[in-house]
Amino acid sequence: HQIQGSVDIPLNAAGEAQAAAVGAALASVPATLVASSPLTRAARTAAAVVAQGADRATHDGLKEMHFGALEGAVAAESDVYTETNAAWAQGDVDRAWPGGGESPRAVETRGRAALEALGLLGQDGAAPHSHVVIVCHGRFNKILLSSLLGRGLERCGEIQQGNCCINVVDIDASAPVDAAAPATEVVLDYREHLAAVDAEL
Repeated sequence: HQIQGSVDIPLNAAGEAQAAAVGAALASVPATLVASSPLTRAARTAAAVVAQGADRATHDGLKEMHFGALEGAVAAESDVYTETNAAWAQGDVDRAWPGGGESPRAVETRGRAALEALGLLGQDGAAPHSHVVIVCHGRFNKILLSSLLGRGLERCGEIQQGNCCINVVDIDASAPVDAAAPATEVVLDYREHLAAVDAEL
């Protein structure tokens, strides 16, 4: 697959169909906030899932990981891609992509800060929202989910994330921003809503 990273690539026809499918799947969720990365592919998907009367927000902290010199490269053709992922799995989660890219630790830090800004972590009083839809990106999701669920950043590669999959986690909004495991898993990488779309691709 081609590494998109922080490059602002629009959705293609398949992506638009997947966005519509996830919007339909989440139509009954009583979300009061729909937040997303500002990158077009995430913002367009978020627009498809905006619930009636829900607030809409974007946050730079929800952007996809920056892959540095590998942005736009084909992952399978890159030794650096393989070596960097292997280093993370061995615990070197401060290792960043060469050429100005990010490390898993850097993504974790900005992702948790974004959740705090959205009222989902580090809240002193009652959480401002009970149901929130957040539309992000594959590698970002893997890293932040590994962090929030207490699995350790070195295991982020073990989490699968298909395009427009649905993850459901319960986050303790009163937990400190740096809490070890402030969320519990309900379901990860749910894709059944995409079956009809995928059959046509």
